Amino acid sequence: MHEQSVSCTRLEGHSDNIFALAWSPKGDLLASAGRDSTVRLWDITTGTLQATYHDPASSCFLSLAWSPDGRYLAAGCTAGPVYLWDVPTRSETPILTYRGHRRFVRTVAWSPDGMSIASGGDLGDSTVQIWSPTSGQTRYTYTAQYRIFALDWSPDGEYIASASFDGTTHVWSALGGEPVHIYQAHRSPIYALDWSARHGYLASAGEDATLHLWTPPSVNAPEPSQVPQILDLHTRPIKALRWSPDGTCLASAGHDALVYVHSPFASEPRTTLRTLGMHRVWIRALAWSPDSACLASCSASTLCIWRVPHS
Repeated sequence: MHEQSVSCTRLEGHSDNIFALAWSPKGDLLASAGRDSTVRLWDITTGTLQATYHDPASSCFLSLAWSPDGRYLAAGCTAGPVYLWDVPTRSETPILTYRGHRRFVRTVAWSPDGMSIASGGDLGDSTVQIWSPTSGQTRYTYTAQYRIFALDWSPDGEYIASASFDGTTHVWSALGGEPVHIYQAHRSPIYALDWSARHGYLASAGEDATLHLWTPPSVNAPEPSQVPQILDLHTRPIKALRWSPDGTCLASAGHDALVYVHSPFASEPRTTLRTLGMHRVWIRALAWSPDSACLASCSASTLCIWRVPHS
């Protein structure tokens, strides 16, 4: 592995900690959200702020997710609601507010077909709820875990994976919530989870500073198994990880204020970004551009966009 200095663009506007990032499917907008009770939309080409959405309850935003077509943006917050905005209209008024959670919506994710949203509740809630983004009606609730920190849909939409405080990752049927498998390799809370849309591998990471890769479930192999590789480059808890859309690498970051860009299927990770000086405290979220050329990271109120070398 080698360390590289890469070009970085810094976007300024948040007045407090940024907790969530999400790059639009078309690649033209980056959404950021955090403790200042705002969701901000940035034009990536110009670096200018295009819109600002406010939480009417003045709580902290914790999670973001774009609809697959890039029209709608969902955001979960500490007060419990999940807000949906129709982005092309630039209206600050949500088109829908989902109120199924009691508090702390730590994670949200759209289904690949855009017909459902899964949202996960942390402290005081501990549920994953599947609901309609058009009607706001709850379809079902998964209650088998304590404190949900991360979740994701499988690329085919057949399964949902959810990670929790107890160190387990549950994989269950997206149709009705029937459990399929439980991963138990982590020794402590799992903070980050991502399912590669390209090759289907599921990655998990958390408090124990290790990153695990898992093979996806299938009809012939309903119980996923661990890929014979555990990445332990970080020395402190990992808070964020994201597969690049092209499936060639996996970015991870956390309390050590570093961003590692892994090539899990190569002999060694690709690079470590020189983030010190830009990120002086722990990194809370990552987001790739759709073309896999750029990676966004955030810590405190600092938001950076890195051009990642492909070599």
